[in-house]
Amino acid sequence: MVVSRIRLGWALPVLIPGKTYRSRPPADGDCCSTGAARPVPCRVECQATTSGPRHEGRIITGLVDGISISKYAGTKFHPKSHLAHVLHTVPVRTGIIRGRRLRNRTCAARHSRTNTRRSDNMSLSNPRVSRILNNVKKSTIGIMQAGQIPISVFPFWYNNVHLSRKNYRPFLQQWREDADFIGVWKRVKFDTIAFDDTAYILFSLARMACTRPGEIWECGVYKGGTATLLATARDCVEGQHTIRLFDTFQGMPERRPETDSYEIGSFGDTSLDKVKLKLYNYKNISFHQGFIPNTFAGLQDKSICFAHVDVDQFETTRQCCKFIFQRLTTGGIMIIDDYGRPGTVGARLGADEVLSMLNIRPLVLSTGQGIIIK
Repeated sequence: MVVSRIRLGWALPVLIPGKTYRSRPPADGDCCSTGAARPVPCRVECQATTSGPRHEGRIITGLVDGISISKYAGTKFHPKSHLAHVLHTVPVRTGIIRGRRLRNRTCAARHSRTNTRRSDNMSLSNPRVSRILNNVKKSTIGIMQAGQIPISVFPFWYNNVHLSRKNYRPFLQQWREDADFIGVWKRVKFDTIAFDDTAYILFSLARMACTRPGEIWECGVYKGGTATLLATARDCVEGQHTIRLFDTFQGMPERRPETDSYEIGSFGDTSLDKVKLKLYNYKNISFHQGFIPNTFAGLQDKSICFAHVDVDQFETTRQCCKFIFQRLTTGGIMIIDDYGRPGTVGARLGADEVLSMLNIRPLVLSTGQGIIIK
């Protein structure tokens, strides 16, 4: 029981052995935890110290607000110490009494009790503390991701990470250390509007899919930057897969005003000859110029291990998903490049119109790419 705002005694100039000392009646405004106002008896005995005429008191027995203090028998205290101060300095079960006069006094046990409570409140097992720390971690991760800050900036963080430490920002960005990707990406990064991580996801998934039988298709080629990535990924695993590239090579062929953002003719700063020249050193590549799905004619019997759909608009995306998905091999991968981007919501609507009938929902990455694995 905690007694608050009650004066439990006074400073005793001298203690008489065996005499029972009683606190004064509470003054106006004093109260105890039970609401009752009553004196608190405590019996003490005195003992001379070896250092001089100063005296110490020893608690013998008594009651404090109805609670026995016999468990504190033998506890020493200075005769000029407030009785409440004495009980506060008892190292066992401190905090039974809290006197008004102790608010501005230094009490070792009271500080110990406060520190213990503070330590308990700051313990990792405390749900509130865990929640706060998790929020701090998430905020820190978000800041590091946004600023591309490597953990190497903080020498005391994750000291067990020695390999490629600068590539953790704060999570490993593997594209920064993949020599196959870096070599080709430096050559083609200005021929595509894809970001580094977007391009690496395309490259790594294509390389993975090349372990499966089937062809590699790309719908929406633009200047051939991502097509070069696909061809390099195939050659990294010494694959013999045919790569088929579908595009008008003259810009956007159609537009649905209520869903599509790009105008007809957008991305027209390319040509079939320029793309062929870029891919001159790669073998087994087939070009299909024209409008989709017309350019799919005669390919109904083909199987596909990897498809990259990057056509931006509603109708073209719908036609690509409708034709390609049913021809994916088991384990085949289809990437809808613009599925999760707000500027190309038509691509999402077109894909969902087809995939929802198959009860399929793409995995949308933070890059905006929608991933489907059959």
